[in-house]
Amino acid sequence: MILKTQIISLYIFIVIFTSFSNVNSLDLNKNDISLSLIKRKNLSYYKHHFISYSKVQYMFLNDQDIVLVDIRSNEKYNNYRIPGTINIPLYALKAKKYLRNQELILINEGFQIEAISKIIEQLKTTGFRLVKILRFGLKGWYQSGGKIEGSSFEIKKINRISPQIFFQDKNFKDVHVIEIIDRKKTQSNLIPNAIHISINKDFSTCLSKINDVVSKYHKDCLYIVIITNNKRLIDYLEKNIQPIFSQSIFYLDGGMPAYKKFLHNQTLIRNQQLKKNNGKHCKHCGDR
Repeated sequence: MILKTQIISLYIFIVIFTSFSNVNSLDLNKNDISLSLIKRKNLSYYKHHFISYSKVQYMFLNDQDIVLVDIRSNEKYNNYRIPGTINIPLYALKAKKYLRNQELILINEGFQIEAISKIIEQLKTTGFRLVKILRFGLKGWYQSGGKIEGSSFEIKKINRISPQIFFQDKNFKDVHVIEIIDRKKTQSNLIPNAIHISINKDFSTCLSKINDVVSKYHKDCLYIVIITNNKRLIDYLEKNIQPIFSQSIFYLDGGMPAYKKFLHNQTLIRNQQLKKNNGKHCKHCGDR
């Protein structure tokens, strides 16, 4: 009996593990993913929380007493950073009472908007009155000509955003998405309100369309995400997009296949949790 139970448990584990590990080989479509994961909430953000690179430089030139606080993990900070910044992870900032009377500029990769905005509101209730977020983060600083020190390999990835982080930020209406569509493929429809641009062998046409879109949203956006699996196109865009626009642009790491995989895995996790919750014994309802 014990052996039979172990065999059944092993079989269940193999099935679940296979479902996750073989996602790359599946031809996933919208029906494989929970609709609740696709929806966007169109949240607004507090524009007064943000400060531009040019404004920070102006403050430096006028000898204003500001403190640049890199709120990423120590590991990420050691990979690369702005010279002269101090590293205090976001969760630990509230405990640094000695900084309450300082004018703080918080720095991260340029995303995770909701988490940082919540922390700023909490900081203000505990005595931190002068706190801003660097708009477009480290990427905006770097693309604007600011110095970054650290691993050149890691710095090359400064304009990449993971599917998980993008999933968290996509609910803000001022996070704009450009999905590049191959002529032979159809659009994914996994990101409501995404702007779709077709690509052919002439990358310059695609570049012109992207510049038109970015010029429209650059001024007031949180950031813009370009989704494509074409590495040659990404290389081309990185070299040719107008510098003033490149500050606000991130590329989804792994493109749409990676995002589909993330959403599919989240669907599997939710389904397993629902089954687990539905199968729980209820002491008030009797056995199920």
